[in-house]
Amino acid sequence: MSRKVHRYATVAAYLLVAVALTGACERLWSRRLPFVPTTLCCITPAGGDSPWIVIGGEGGSVTVLDAAGQPVREARLPATPTKILALFGEHAVVFGTNDGHIATCAMVLGHD
Repeated sequence: MSRKVHRYATVAAYLLVAVALTGACERLWSRRLPFVPTTLCCITPAGGDSPWIVIGGEGGSVTVLDAAGQPVREARLPATPTKILALFGEHAVVFGTNDGHIATCAMVLGHD
């Protein structure tokens, strides 16, 4: 089933779930996560027309969802990410971690 992705949506993660809501608080999608999320950021890939949702979580887990909530990338960091600092070029995301370090996660953000 294909769902239209609204231009103005709110994405949140709590406990083991990521959810996207319209401006009228209607659920667009929800996705069960394999980890407890600690940080979230929406990034539009270079050349892309819709954002990807980068979610970092306990144990150093990172997952990337497309605008429809489908997983497109996964990675593992050496510590739990607490802040997504920036997009580094087009191929990596920079995270602040709970042990006070900066970690980068290489991932191609362009569309498959």
